Amino acid sequence: MSLTSWESANERSRDVRVTGISPKTTKDALLNFFENKRRSGGGEIEDIQYNQDEGIADITFCDAEDTERVSQQTSLNLDGVQLGVRLKSLPNDPRKVHVMGLSNRTTTDGLIFFMELASGEEVEDVLLMEDSCGTVTFKRPPDLQKIQQTCSRRRLDGCFIRLEQEHEIQQDERVHPFEEQRLKDPESKRRSSASEQPKQNIERRINSERQAGQKICRRIAGPEDQAKPKSQCTQVQAELWRGLHQKEHNIRQEIERKYAAEQKTREEIERQLATERQTREEIERQLATERQTREEIERQLATERQTREENERQLATEQHIRRQIEEQLATEQRNREIAESRAETLDRRASQLQARCDELLLQQSCDWILDREEVTISDRTIGSGAWGEVLEGTFRGCKVAVKRIHEIILSPRNRRQFVREMSIASRCRHPCLLQFIGATADDAVSPLFVTELLETSLRAVLHERELEPAEISTIALDVARGVNYLHLNRPDPIIHRDISSGNVLLWRQNNSWRAKVSDYGTANFIRQCVTVCPGTPIYSAPEAFNFRQQTNKIDVYSFGVLLCEMSTPEQPDPLRRNLQVAMVRNRCHRVLIERCLEENPNNRPSMGEVIDALERSREDPISINETS
Repeated sequence: MSLTSWESANERSRDVRVTGISPKTTKDALLNFFENKRRSGGGEIEDIQYNQDEGIADITFCDAEDTERVSQQTSLNLDGVQLGVRLKSLPNDPRKVHVMGLSNRTTTDGLIFFMELASGEEVEDVLLMEDSCGTVTFKRPPDLQKIQQTCSRRRLDGCFIRLEQEHEIQQDERVHPFEEQRLKDPESKRRSSASEQPKQNIERRINSERQAGQKICRRIAGPEDQAKPKSQCTQVQAELWRGLHQKEHNIRQEIERKYAAEQKTREEIERQLATERQTREEIERQLATERQTREEIERQLATERQTREENERQLATEQHIRRQIEEQLATEQRNREIAESRAETLDRRASQLQARCDELLLQQSCDWILDREEVTISDRTIGSGAWGEVLEGTFRGCKVAVKRIHEIILSPRNRRQFVREMSIASRCRHPCLLQFIGATADDAVSPLFVTELLETSLRAVLHERELEPAEISTIALDVARGVNYLHLNRPDPIIHRDISSGNVLLWRQNNSWRAKVSDYGTANFIRQCVTVCPGTPIYSAPEAFNFRQQTNKIDVYSFGVLLCEMSTPEQPDPLRRNLQVAMVRNRCHRVLIERCLEENPNNRPSMGEVIDALERSREDPISINETS
């Protein structure tokens, strides 16, 4: 049996039964809830019967459509409790039994079987609702007592169920909701005495309105309307009663609002008085504080007067000391001028002595000076650059490499520098340094630099192929040992300033490449003399262009670039430096390169530390495995 057929059978009943109401729910709250169409789907209520102990209420709506909407609601919550709502039959049907306390697992077939077993009667229809209740319709009126005895002994799906046969609430038992609220409302007992007189006036007004309404009802039901049906008269009277009670309800609410407003005003005045008392106390505290502050200021003024007098005495003393210091400064200034004059004299004397020493040095052992006629230059060019070119030549029957420099003018200062550099280069002896044989010292033309001749350069080999890991380690160690020898020169270390793959020459030893560093004696001299700056900028350290900041760490930076060039198949590129370093497969070499390329020269290792790191990398199996 569907819900629609249930409504048709009850002739569009205006009554619903609400179950499962919370014990703390008041009748007023229940009335407001079901008159709120948005919350419950209901509307204007004509009558309500509420049993708060059992949590059951019978509500009669003025419109049957409101009853239908409420009965179709599946989830009504009031005071945190799920309510059960069902239509209440107007006629008393003895065949219908209302069942409450059902389990959520109970099905229609299970309930039919249980009720037929308990009553011995055949069930015609069953209607289950979501509030753990339902309605069972038998074909014949059942014995309710017999069913209740069975239900008290047996469970249905683990629950004891309760039964209730349909009955009709008598009209004379009904109490109008607003009258009951007025009689039972506990709030009325707690009203303050200040609002009793307005309430009595309103009660008299309500009674007069009620009497007027009764007169209207009697006039409507007078002799001239006796022919009207009783149901119509009752309906008109009910509407008048509802209007009167609604008016009474509105007046009562207005009284309560006025009382609440007066109470709120009184509380506001009390708060203002309390605030003013606090303000007064605060002002008194401020006055006391200001008195204390004034006394403190007076004490401070006295102290400041004493301090000022003391400062005046100190100022007089300091002025006396200042005059003494000025006299001392004048004396020191005169002494400084005398010392500067002596220093200038000493500088001139030192310059003269240095020039004399250079002349003596030139006159002494200059076995590195070669006769230009002994040097034969061929047409075979070994290398060239902005500073000049390197040609293959012959010296005393041996093949040599001859470096010819462009546009060098040997001024007296340049000549002294040239002699000094060549003397130092001629004394350098190391297996990893290219052997310097000598140089010409003609005044009229640019000098020729003669060195031993090796097979090729590192740059030429890198252009042909990539180096093997063993070749990289061997060549890097040879270069590091040669540069370290220059840095350990005493009294002054020799800074190469132009370490690059073009200045590393290679020779074969047992089918493996060995390396020697070239241009260690001429790099600094050429840099100071030629018009075009020699060297390769891509190998230069950040501080290489500031002569005062140059140390032997600029060679360490250039060595790091050289080691990166040997380990990767790319030409060094300052813009891609970090990416190229990351391409180095040997972990030890990669870490060493990162240390050599530090921006701060103080954070770079020495060439001795570089040699130790390279020797450890040759013995480290992890770095070998990474390379392979």
